[in-house]
Amino acid sequence: MTIQRGVLLVILIVLAACGSVPQPVRVAPSPDAPVTVFVYFTDSSQNLPAAPHPVPRQILAAPTSEDQLRATLEMLLQGPTEAERQAGLDSWFSDATAGMIQQVTLGEDGAAIISFHDVSRIIPNTSTSAGSSMLLSQLHATVFQFPAVRTVTYQFNGSCDVFWNWLQAACQPVSRDDWLMTQ
Repeated sequence: MTIQRGVLLVILIVLAACGSVPQPVRVAPSPDAPVTVFVYFTDSSQNLPAAPHPVPRQILAAPTSEDQLRATLEMLLQGPTEAERQAGLDSWFSDATAGMIQQVTLGEDGAAIISFHDVSRIIPNTSTSAGSSMLLSQLHATVFQFPAVRTVTYQFNGSCDVFWNWLQAACQPVSRDDWLMTQ
């Protein structure tokens, strides 16, 4: 790790630990006001599975939790910035996966369904245990920051089976409680 990269990583970690990084705003006073949300990336200097690190992003306030969830996932799928990558943050998500959200729904019961366009050719190596762990930890941490989300089901083109087959697992909704037990 270069000294610059190490210094940037330390600054990001210290800001997060000190509470200097703003916490996400759950309800905005105005639909045009920016709100801070977090996307989660992995610190590549740590052994996998490493807990994902929160990185603040600004989105415009959305009228519903569903809209805010979608906007936040759009930010996640853009991947880390060049400065964040230089600081040691890593993700399967990048410019190549930007815009690959097909549909996001959030029911009144807290069940989120997130359908991506099939990115399996763009991200071909996630079927390893470390690869799928990194991808899922970033998705789960980003999704479950929203209190309205109780469960999440991931899909490719509307199919849970296709998404999970890509990760060599069976289709499964993930609950907040199950995710928290793995943290």
